[in-house]
Order: sequence, then structure tokens, then C-alpha cells
Amino acid sequence: MKTVTSVSGGKTSAMMALEFPTDHYIFAVVLTDHELSAPKDKGLLRECQNRIPWFIASHEADLTLLNMLRLEQELGKRIDWVASEYSLGAIVEKKKMLPNAQHRFCTEETKLKPMFWHCYLNYFDGDPLLMNIGFRWDEPRRVETWTCDKDKFKFPKSCSLAGKRQQQHSLIEWRVTQFPMFEHGISRLDVAKYWLEKG
Repeated sequence: MKTVTSVSGGKTSAMMALEFPTDHYIFAVVLTDHELSAPKDKGLLRECQNRIPWFIASHEADLTLLNMLRLEQELGKRIDWVASEYSLGAIVEKKKMLPNAQHRFCTEETKLKPMFWHCYLNYFDGDPLLMNIGFRWDEPRRVETWTCDKDKFKFPKSCSLAGKRQQQHSLIEWRVTQFPMFEHGISRLDVAKYWLEKG
């Protein structure tokens, strides 16, 4: 079973990536078409565009993007950047509504689906991937209420030349999650101490 770490750019997921190595690392970037939100540093902007060719700007802070590059250096392994082909604004415009309690499509459209397609096309060998998620020991509710049911996506498994519905879809289970920070009793205080000691 191949292993993957989902990194967010925060201190917890960065510590998890360093302390609990996996085969692959993936970072989902939420895009925007708002050019004034582009990284101010031209070198950083160029690097973002190298990773995601249709990158104009993102909802991530410049420091988060920079920290992803630093983390990659520290790991000594590539972090694959993924993003939806559409910006968050374009997704909202297409759906004609803002994300809300009943329709929480933001995470699914801008993070889960891009991660799924990248994992499926690059790492998937028929077995679900084992993915590290950065929930800490002091976040038991997040772990207890976690379910992969919403992670299953309809995938075109075959195509027919007859009838109205030419593609046949089936739900695919692409990942099984584990929570190493929770399992090893690592709290927010431990994460802060870890980075303080690293300087």
C-alpha cells in the first residue's frame, strides 16, 4: 500500500511530514483570478507557475507557499502541488451560490478532487492509498467524526456507444486515512516546542 502525506502549509502538517515519512507528499492550492493576490516576490510567483502552469494567484499566504518550498528542501523529497482547473471564484460563479452549511463544496472542489485525480493518475495501483492527515491528540473530535464516505468520487469505469448515458460511473475508494499526530499523543504545545527547538 502506497503512503501519502497531505500537507497544508501549517506547522502541524509540516511536523507530521518530517517526523512520519511517506512515499509521496501533496499540497492542494486554492486558486484565485485576482491578480493583486499574486505573490509579491517574482521568484516565488515563477516557482508557483512552474508547479501549476495556470496559476495566477492563490488564497494561500505568500509565507505558506514559501514554507512549502522550504519543507520540500528539508524533506529532500518533492511535494506535488495540485489545484482545481478553476479558481474558487469561477466555481462559485458556476454553482451560482456561496459555500454554506448545506452546500459545503469549497473543500471538495478545490482540494479533494484535485488531490484525488493527481493521486489516481500518479500513485494509484488498484489499492487505496494510506494518507496521513494532521489531526493532533488535542483534536479528538475531528478524529472521531472523520469519515471517508464523502471522499468517494464517481469515476468513469466504462463507455458505451449506445443510449443516452454513454459513460458508466462507479464510486471509487481512493484513500484510507491515518492520524499519526493523534496516535502518538502530539498536541499543539508539542508542535510549538518542536519548531522552537528547530529555530
